[in-house]
Amino acid sequence: MTKYIIRAAMQDEANDGWIWAKGFPSRCLVRIVNPDNGYNVVCQVREMDSGFTRKYNQPGAGRVRIRPGTDVLVMSSWYRDGLGGFEPTDRDDQRGCKRLQILPFDGFQFWAQIRAASHHPDVAVRLSARLGLSGVWLGCLGGTLGLYSAIRTEALEPALLPAMLTAVLGIGAVFIGACRGPRPPVPRKDDRRHPAQD
Repeated sequence: MTKYIIRAAMQDEANDGWIWAKGFPSRCLVRIVNPDNGYNVVCQVREMDSGFTRKYNQPGAGRVRIRPGTDVLVMSSWYRDGLGGFEPTDRDDQRGCKRLQILPFDGFQFWAQIRAASHHPDVAVRLSARLGLSGVWLGCLGGTLGLYSAIRTEALEPALLPAMLTAVLGIGAVFIGACRGPRPPVPRKDDRRHPAQD
């Protein structure tokens, strides 16, 4: 687990499904865990190279500079909110640092891809992932009912349909779990509305 300096994403990347970091293969899928609250997000990570740092640090861009040799993550407010809601680190590179754990996905990439799409900042990507998995599930349901009608016999009939439907419903439950988005952020004290302000 590393303590990172957090920088805000560039405005033109605020709706993209990646963060920038050092030490990871570019475009690999990672799960970022906030150990303080257990919140996590899944996204792509891009390699923070000298070209990105030069563009990020352009004079007049209005961003806090990335200093060489520091553990920095550049992420949008969407992912910061998904990790529990926190602001970028102050200019002194001390106040607002976050301890985060970044875990690359190994093995079954399909699950990681679905999770990353479900955690994407763009609502169209999240909706597409959910509709795609719903279509797969409906296809499984239709295939199951078709298979049942093709192999139905009097000996198998009482137990076959409930078993097949239970399997399809189990697949649906897994798909629902895969499509779950990030948790909403915990409201900060200064963000709460006061009745007198209404």
